[in-house]
Amino acid sequence: MLDRSRRSNISVTSWDLDGRILQYFLTVIAEGSIRGAAERLNVAASAISRQIGDLEYRCGLKLLERKPRGVIPTTAGRALADFARIQHEDSERLLNYFRTLHGQHEEIMRICCAEGLAEDIIDHVLPLFRQAFPRTRLQIQGRPAADIASVLLEGGADIGLTYDLVPCQGIRSVLCASQPISIIVHAGHEWLKHTRIRPRHLAARPLALLSENHALRRRLQQMETNAGVCFQPTLEAEDINTLRSFVMSGQGISLLPHFTVRRQTEAGVLRTIPLDNMPLCVTTHVVARVQRRMDPMLESLLGMLADHHPALQPPVDSVTRLSA
Repeated sequence: MLDRSRRSNISVTSWDLDGRILQYFLTVIAEGSIRGAAERLNVAASAISRQIGDLEYRCGLKLLERKPRGVIPTTAGRALADFARIQHEDSERLLNYFRTLHGQHEEIMRICCAEGLAEDIIDHVLPLFRQAFPRTRLQIQGRPAADIASVLLEGGADIGLTYDLVPCQGIRSVLCASQPISIIVHAGHEWLKHTRIRPRHLAARPLALLSENHALRRRLQQMETNAGVCFQPTLEAEDINTLRSFVMSGQGISLLPHFTVRRQTEAGVLRTIPLDNMPLCVTTHVVARVQRRMDPMLESLLGMLADHHPALQPPVDSVTRLSA
């Protein structure tokens, strides 16, 4: 990369930063290596390395830092990547406007969702969005909560829906709401007649939980610590649907936010019970890159999510009330 033995005046001008070089640079960051970017772009690695090295020389700044298993952007490199993404988005908006004038425009709005959040977009938000923006395609990507920030930073989505946001440079929360985590049981479960269910009672029952790398499971680990219990789940799974199936089969119980079992509770096959004396909540966030401009379409989509996505509604009296 930058040869510090050579002196350089800052000579980068707007016409130096053409789209091809910026595409090379963004792809290197996304792939984590020049070789990976070369394979993805079908361009010689030496050509990409030469272009980035020349850009570093003319900037007088190091843009990439070499690591044992690839490269990462420096502070200057992150600033250039942010500029490149904004430039790309602005260019796409202008081209989309021209296509609209020609009657050819089909815009895409991309949402990256943590597991358990996409279903309610389809049920509650997509019909409204299609009515308001009939020529725009909504693209929903499912990703682990831990990956959503990187997808946004790399320009792979416009907004993300995730649980319990971990602070990340370049990412901001634009909407959030907390929902209680409840005990999930099948419709005929004996606990529906009880008045007080505590964490220690859960430890003695067949229990299905999400795997330990899931954001919701990490929230439950906080409850275990506070209550002085250690759950030994009968079943661990990567997805919420498996947990729902386990409970519906009558084999045991689970712990999930109410909105993840909304369809099943409305159908009468599952019920939710609040935890006694130790409420536990999970916060759902809609996140975006700090530099992402909130255009009218995105503002409308955010309004639809805020008004209609169950995970983003204030807590409601939807849990099963226990008899006295």
